[in-house]
Amino acid sequence: MSQSPLEAVHVDEAARDYIRGWRQISDFMKLGRSWSGRERNCAYLNTGSGGTGGRFANVSATSGLDFDDDARSIALFDLDHDGDLDFWFANRSGPQLRLMRNDAGAGGFLAVRLRGVTCNRDAIGARVTVGAGDRKWIRTLRAGEGIKTQSTKWLHFGLGDVERIDGLTVRWPGGDIEKIEAPLNSGFYTVAQGGGAATPWQRSVPPPQLTPSRLERPKATAKARVVFGVRLPMPALQWHDGEGQRVDLDRRAGRPMLLNLWASWCVPCRGELTELSEHAEAIKAAGLQVVAVTVDGLDPEHETTPADAAKLLDEIGFPFERGVADTAMLDKLQFFHNQLHARHAPMPVPTSFLVDAEGGLIAVYRGEVRVEQLLKDLALVDADDRTRRDAAAPFAGRWHSDPPPADMAGLAGLFLEYGYLRDAVRYIVRPQTRRMDLAGHSLAPTLTNIGAALGRLRAYDGAAAMYRRAIAVDATDVKARTNLAALLESQGRHEQAVELLQQALQINPEDAYVHHRLGSVLTAMGQAQAAIEHLRRAVAIDDTLADAHNLLGIALAQRNELDDSVTYFGKATQLAPQRFEYRFNYCRVLLAMGKAGEVAKQLIEAARGDAEVWQRYPQMVPAAAGVVLGIASNGSAAEADVSSAITLGELAVAAAPKLELLDALAAAYASAGRFDRAVATAERALTLAPEPLRPPMEARLQQYRQGLPYRAGP
Repeated sequence: MSQSPLEAVHVDEAARDYIRGWRQISDFMKLGRSWSGRERNCAYLNTGSGGTGGRFANVSATSGLDFDDDARSIALFDLDHDGDLDFWFANRSGPQLRLMRNDAGAGGFLAVRLRGVTCNRDAIGARVTVGAGDRKWIRTLRAGEGIKTQSTKWLHFGLGDVERIDGLTVRWPGGDIEKIEAPLNSGFYTVAQGGGAATPWQRSVPPPQLTPSRLERPKATAKARVVFGVRLPMPALQWHDGEGQRVDLDRRAGRPMLLNLWASWCVPCRGELTELSEHAEAIKAAGLQVVAVTVDGLDPEHETTPADAAKLLDEIGFPFERGVADTAMLDKLQFFHNQLHARHAPMPVPTSFLVDAEGGLIAVYRGEVRVEQLLKDLALVDADDRTRRDAAAPFAGRWHSDPPPADMAGLAGLFLEYGYLRDAVRYIVRPQTRRMDLAGHSLAPTLTNIGAALGRLRAYDGAAAMYRRAIAVDATDVKARTNLAALLESQGRHEQAVELLQQALQINPEDAYVHHRLGSVLTAMGQAQAAIEHLRRAVAIDDTLADAHNLLGIALAQRNELDDSVTYFGKATQLAPQRFEYRFNYCRVLLAMGKAGEVAKQLIEAARGDAEVWQRYPQMVPAAAGVVLGIASNGSAAEADVSSAITLGELAVAAAPKLELLDALAAAYASAGRFDRAVATAERALTLAPEPLRPPMEARLQQYRQGLPYRAGP
């Protein structure tokens, strides 16, 4: 069995893909997808033939076990102690539990219950060997079998036609071996460690009398009434009234509300709206406001419009407020609906939300809701949390804990994930969430993510507030400290950033990213040696931090340690080839080391990898021109370097036909002996040259016409 690591491990891209895969599987399960669909259970019977390997017969259908329940696990036990094993099935779909009593009739059997004395009391890990003549059976007592399953602790041996065994041997946990050599008849026995005997056991009470039944699957329906035991605030919703004005749900606070989503093409919707209209007096007397918000015009499968909805409401004389939904409103309600239900299914129409006077959700009605039920549920508006929790349960019972707080962090994280930042902040700043802080519920990850989103919007004060609150909620939160330090660094508040990063390293000294950020801040503060130490530590812990390699290369280059610097710049470029600034730093050091040919290759790779690089990074033009001309004018340049210079020059001119590039490319052609191309390119360059630059360019052109390359002076 795989085990969780005891120490922190580096999560590489392959591991991230693995994690993303499991998240996708989880999403599929929430959508109602199945691991095995309608695949039936399989049962195989050991026929006892076929040599030592044995042979198995498929008895799935004849045994009656081939249910299409999407089964997950099976627990074996002898319910009625008749010598054969009965089955508990646990299924992902209904029925979630299924008991199958085995009435096939037992042959010879032996069932042994162990009791440890010097080892664990249940003797988990013990192995029992049973012998009869030259035949032998072995069983091991395990704490669990399969997925989330614990079978009986009785070790059951099916002996077939054998009715009596010669004895048994127990290898107890820890290695002690105990032999019981007295013959034993078929039956139940208990064995205590060190007792040297197997004691017959009999059931003290008769087995339960169970009547088999056939389960009829109910027809699937999207219709449901769901009452919520905790007060979950509704998201910030807006819709349009009949005149196109926006209406805010929060503005309707002060009285409970039924928010009804409907469509003119929906037959049940018409019936529900008619019943609400007929009982308008009783509804208004109960203090309930009703808002019917149409989704007409938003469903591509139906061509109806809000005008059709208004016409229908007029026909039935609908006496309550009406509105028109937009995509944002439906999206928010769908996200909210998904957060409330384990299975994420599209909301049907009609769907209604019963909301209390403070904007807290009481119930969701999928499908029509009868007015009688609605008025009964209205009594829950002023009920306490325990009463609402009792109403939310489908049956009566005794609770062993207080109602949990509302999952504000989950709601905030959900809306943040889908891009509704203001809604996420709305949930975080609610008083209930503040109480969760005090109660010790860790909101830190959500707070940190909201802070990061605010930072991307340049709402720096809000971002800092979220980070600080995350730290207050969870004093061990490294990410919040690191993000806050980065924000402070961008504002030039380096000392405060260093203090936060040092605190983070006290929490986790092996966090590569914290070492990286601290190295960055210390570099900005001019503390080169300390910066280098932290950056070296960062890349030693995590060799994939491209920016840490780049910063380390900069720091070493500033100390003229070019051999080490070029190594780190090369690694940064390899890890993030799309980051031109890393490659540019790499090229500058290579050039300082006299490796112009390698510089040309790097710039060629950059140009071929990104056709827009010349426009996005204007410094590429003079850099390429300088490299090409430097190689071309060097009489001792290698042939391969000259070839690279020509390739780079051609790529550059094709993207940006500027004067300095054409002049350099002409020199490269001449250096390679391609004088016709050199002349043509130099003439093209002259057409772009201002008067002060023309004389030297004309002199070089004359050389090319004479078959002479351009060489730099001493």
